[in-house]
Amino acid sequence: MEVPATQIIVLAVLIVVLVAVPLLIARTGESIGRSKWFRQVRPAATPPGAVFGIVWTLLYIGLAIAAWLVWRQHGVAATRPLVIGALIVFGLQMLGNWAWTPLFQSRRPRAALYLLLTILVLSLACAFLFARVSPVAGAIVGAYIGWLIFALYMNAKTVENHVRLGGERGSI
Repeated sequence: MEVPATQIIVLAVLIVVLVAVPLLIARTGESIGRSKWFRQVRPAATPPGAVFGIVWTLLYIGLAIAAWLVWRQHGVAATRPLVIGALIVFGLQMLGNWAWTPLFQSRRPRAALYLLLTILVLSLACAFLFARVSPVAGAIVGAYIGWLIFALYMNAKTVENHVRLGGERGSI
């Protein structure tokens, strides 16, 4: 089956946007891993920084492919409303994802945790909707959800450590 050139262009744009935007956001605060604050609050299970870059890059490429697999079905009248809804939910969770880094890097781990919970709920909805259009796309978002759950654990531990060191008060 031959893929039309316009679909290849859309996929390329999705990959560029979904990889470039987060990389640019991360570069604005890449020193967070070297900051004294983060060294004090980071959980013991924190992987090396290079692992984050590799995993997120692969996840963003996968998410671009998943969105493209769903977008390809927008011309099918029977699935058009589902595709539009799925892509809106996808876009909302990506906006939240992109907002998480600056929020966390501003030393507001509790607010970042609440945002991450919101991202997780939106991602679960996205996986469900994507799977109805393309099971492969739903599975890709499922892998992303697995990493989000790990990130949620790390973020919660960061909040605990931040509170222990006299940061934000109260429990999660």
